[in-house]
Amino acid sequence: MMMSSKVHNLQVNFIVHTTVSIAFILLAVVTSPCQGAADVVFGCYKVESGQLRIVDNHNECFPSERGIILNGREFVPSERFVNCNSGEKIQDAIDHSNTRDTIYVYGNCEEHLLITEDKNQLTIDGQGMATISWSNSDFSVLHIRGGKFIQVKGFVISGGQNGIHVSHIGSSIIDGNIIHNASGAGILVESNSIATITNNTIKDNQWVGVGIYGSASAYIGLHSLNETIPSPNIIQNNGVDGIHVFGSSGAIIAGNSITSNEQQGVRIDRVSYAHVSSNLINSNGLSGVLVDGNSGVNLGFDEGLSILNKPNMTTVNNINYGFYCEHNSYVDGRIGTLDGDPGEKWFGAGCIDSLDNFPSPP
Repeated sequence: MMMSSKVHNLQVNFIVHTTVSIAFILLAVVTSPCQGAADVVFGCYKVESGQLRIVDNHNECFPSERGIILNGREFVPSERFVNCNSGEKIQDAIDHSNTRDTIYVYGNCEEHLLITEDKNQLTIDGQGMATISWSNSDFSVLHIRGGKFIQVKGFVISGGQNGIHVSHIGSSIIDGNIIHNASGAGILVESNSIATITNNTIKDNQWVGVGIYGSASAYIGLHSLNETIPSPNIIQNNGVDGIHVFGSSGAIIAGNSITSNEQQGVRIDRVSYAHVSSNLINSNGLSGVLVDGNSGVNLGFDEGLSILNKPNMTTVNNINYGFYCEHNSYVDGRIGTLDGDPGEKWFGAGCIDSLDNFPSPP
């Protein structure tokens, strides 16, 4: 199969299995200053009669002076500061935040956080130092329940039912965190939600490192299909799978280190799709990559050296096969050095093996 059709298949498969992306794209279009939508007005803000007001000509001001009117309400980007060591609460800052606010957090915070559908384009920044922990397994440490374009970065997050949970058509960028010791998943994305997961260490969670469930979608290790350099996650020592894509969900998984998880390194099942390329997949307790239940996976492409083209690597064998296929599923791409103690790959009934079908020379 030639490269052009491979790229097309990647895009088609990802869209077919991730209908939430349509809503995600539409939201971006609605909030674009070029669209001129009736309920969205972009402009500069300035002080008039002691108040901040939005004015026209948004292209003629500095980015820090730009604002937005959404459904008749004015929003000006602002910064908020929370010092947990002084008894301040992140949830209070979230509850009082506006669109495009940034909340900078300091200290060691003991709380569980909820970001609902009325919050958009909010950034919560731990600056690589702040911690958030929650000992009660009934709640996730951070639950993005319908919030859109929520960025979470620079935290050490521990405990809770899940470290970060994105649900109810929420969307999030999760970057540069250490997420560990949850009773469930390190990161759980579900219910038609979408997430970009980059530069995190996700380890020692009792269930999966990253779960993508229920018509959800994710970029894991990169921000878009145009990336040339990965933004790798370290996903290790989790109690079940490193990454689990399940229930009509989709994921692009590239450039990560996925090692020493109790079961599969990557599992794709129940009518789901994943593109898995350029990852280091070592020492997992079962197979490196498993596809099951009428699902499909591309292990890179048949040729090329980009992070989406290259196959995966194993330097220390997985306990079961490098790749394992069951129940009417399929695989395409290259096996690379993906390996396990019994061998590179195993195929059950109804599985289609299109690995290493290199194009014929001209």
